[in-house]
Amino acid sequence: PETVAPISPATAKTDAVPNSTRQLFDPATGRYHSASIVLRDSMETGACAQGPAAITEDETTIIIPVSRDAIRQPDGCIDVVLKG
Repeated sequence: PETVAPISPATAKTDAVPNSTRQLFDPATGRYHSASIVLRDSMETGACAQGPAAITEDETTIIIPVSRDAIRQPDGCIDVVLKG
């Protein structure tokens, strides 16, 4: 395998800007919530999509439940973490 250079993880610095909203069902709460729809390409390093949210791109969607936040990392990865 190719050697990967480690990065320093980014912490939430700014709120991700939603493109729109929609209703998403969260099985943990047993109900629908108004969720932000965030375009992955629009997220800068440190941008945080607070759950409930859906981070979308052409080939996939990342669903962020009510109990989680998602932070874009310097290498482009999305880190899903517990709120708080």
